[in-house]
Amino acid sequence: MIIDDVPFLASRYSGLAGQAENPLMHLKYFREECDLRTTQLHPPADITGLLARATEAESVLEPGAAEQVIGEQVLLMLNNVYTAPVEYTGGPIALNRIAMFHWTPIKADLAKLSIKWNPETNQYVPGRPGAAVHE
Repeated sequence: MIIDDVPFLASRYSGLAGQAENPLMHLKYFREECDLRTTQLHPPADITGLLARATEAESVLEPGAAEQVIGEQVLLMLNNVYTAPVEYTGGPIALNRIAMFHWTPIKADLAKLSIKWNPETNQYVPGRPGAAVHE
């Protein structure tokens, strides 16, 4: 699903038996049958709003899992401007690692960030010189 120009995997991660298909195998189909973007993705600076809208969206996730699964992806997307303290996450953030995060303090931290999307590097960067970026 795409929320505010951010693609999310809206399901729990599962293991893969064997080798994944090469994505290039699907390119011909997508070029012929789908509407492809002509512009780059441009995620919003409002991360707490993005997290709220993404976890409220329809998904295939079981009730109560959306904040965890979507939240992990948001934190991975922010890894160069914000690292959640270990006491909030229980350890490093990694896909497939099941951990219940303490979202209240993480959301409070995210609300204080001054960040913006840099389309040249395709990542979040500090929003203004000297802006507080959590480490």
